[in-house]
Amino acid sequence: MTDYQILFSKKAKKDIEELTGQQKAKLQEILLVIATTPYAGKQLKGQLTGLYSYRLKTG
Repeated sequence: MTDYQILFSKKAKKDIEELTGQQKAKLQEILLVIATTPYAGKQLKGQLTGLYSYRLKTG
């Protein structure tokens, strides 16, 4: 099984710093899934066809 590299923009890094401990733990779980199965999540449509979305509720 191949693991993929996940890169974050500066904005994403800043947003992650503002998450609560519980949200960071959930994000870590999601990232582990995505790193091993990048096609996990909801398949997007329209102009975003071929991309996938994984949602993290923050509020």
